[in-house]
Amino acid sequence: MINNTLYEQMNRIRDLINTPRRQHILMQDLSVWHMLCESMDTVEDTEKVLEDFLKEDVDDSDAGIIGISPAFDVLDYLVAQQSAVVELYEALAIPYSGDSSLENIRQICVEAMEKATEVGNAKSINSIDIPELIAIQRSILRKFLNNVIKTLTKEELYHRKKFEGKRLSNAFGFVTYPFEKIFDAIFFKDSPHTLLVDAHVDQILRSVDEFKAGLKERGEPDDNISDIYENLDYSLRHIKAYFHQKKETHLHKKDVYIFAYFARRQVRELEYIAQEKDDEYSGKYISRGGLS
Repeated sequence: MINNTLYEQMNRIRDLINTPRRQHILMQDLSVWHMLCESMDTVEDTEKVLEDFLKEDVDDSDAGIIGISPAFDVLDYLVAQQSAVVELYEALAIPYSGDSSLENIRQICVEAMEKATEVGNAKSINSIDIPELIAIQRSILRKFLNNVIKTLTKEELYHRKKFEGKRLSNAFGFVTYPFEKIFDAIFFKDSPHTLLVDAHVDQILRSVDEFKAGLKERGEPDDNISDIYENLDYSLRHIKAYFHQKKETHLHKKDVYIFAYFARRQVRELEYIAQEKDDEYSGKYISRGGLS
């Protein structure tokens, strides 16, 4: 079933291309990304002009200057809207088959504008049934935009299917234990885990590395959470330093506790992100804002 309006379809397409993974891929080539954004804006902007034109009772019979002829401008916008959809397909690397009815509308518009320019007024446009051209073009473009939605949705579902059963949150299945033992080493002077802090820290870092690898394998960007990695690494390095150089370090037990507590919070944030991604990838249908 085709969505009702071009606006609804464009909103759906924006949702699909603005997912972090797809946006990250598209923005690797900024010229493509800019073309994509411009094409989507043009489809919506031209639709608004056509919509406004249909709401008004426009009479061009006395229009003597081409530039102020609403009908002339609308023909130009019809052509621009078609071109924008073609560019949308090109930017998303979706094959565009074209349509004979759209080509006919383009030809009518171009020839009418050329003729109006030659005679110096817009009266020659009066014989064209512009509302009919708008209705035909809308109907056809809805099919083309619906194909974009179906294609992007199919690609996303195929991508997520590849990771079915592989959960990012599994990377953090064993982080509770090393944190418990690090806190034990901080609070209890004779704790046997004092000598094992390095091993516990390394286990935490291995979990984070596994999470990073999982994101990379899925093509999911993580540059937006790089500060979490940096904060976690900084905290864990200071915890190690405290137990290795207890006399030389400027840190006190309370400082190390704060670092350990902060590190645990950072890992929990990564766990939350992992779970959120797992929920997205486990969904069967793509809806606005994610999967359902």
